[in-house]
Amino acid sequence: MVAFLKNLSFCDLKDLTLCRTKENCPKSLIDFLATVKALSVPHEKIEINDIAYCFGVNCGLSIKKRHEIISLAPVVADVCGSIGSQEVIDIGAGLGYLSYLLAENHNYSVLAIEGSKEKIDSALGNQNSHHQSSKENITFLHHFITNDSQDEIERAINKHFKISDRVCICGLHACADLSITILELFLKIKQVKSLVIMPCCYHRLKLEKEIDGRNIFQFSSECYVEIKVR
Repeated sequence: MVAFLKNLSFCDLKDLTLCRTKENCPKSLIDFLATVKALSVPHEKIEINDIAYCFGVNCGLSIKKRHEIISLAPVVADVCGSIGSQEVIDIGAGLGYLSYLLAENHNYSVLAIEGSKEKIDSALGNQNSHHQSSKENITFLHHFITNDSQDEIERAINKHFKISDRVCICGLHACADLSITILELFLKIKQVKSLVIMPCCYHRLKLEKEIDGRNIFQFSSECYVEIKVR
């Protein structure tokens, strides 16, 4: 499997994301892609060409990251609209650009949670300089998300949101273990009714242990994934 993937071209790897395979593709990968395709749900393409948004001069965002933020915000808005929600928790908010967009273009109340104090400080400075109109709608919270974050998030929901029974959680670049942790929190927190998450960076998963040549990677204290290298 590893040898097959290493020999693929960039275009071939892109085809895999669309469940397109080559003739010499291993059966295990074909079966996995078939399962992925069966789990997919119909969705409408959201046009983003008419969305104008200024990220500020020298914001430090790559073109790719800007595109992801502008693309994800209307998806969050569509999901929120389906449950009648005006309140969003942005987990791993970083410098706050997705939160600014949700607050300024969609008028949502946003709880922006970030584990890095330095990023919180930068986000607040950026808000003061370029996004003062968002101050009434965005609350920044310095908190490192773990499986034990349920109580902290519930307290923040009750404190900062007016209507706290139809909350949406969103996350952009929810790296490695954070993706699974967010899924678990979504299931635990009753006020949260919808979830929009863009996972990434699974190469940062933590190795839990090795058993008979098998690598066991830890997602959380209760959920594991096993990867066998052939």
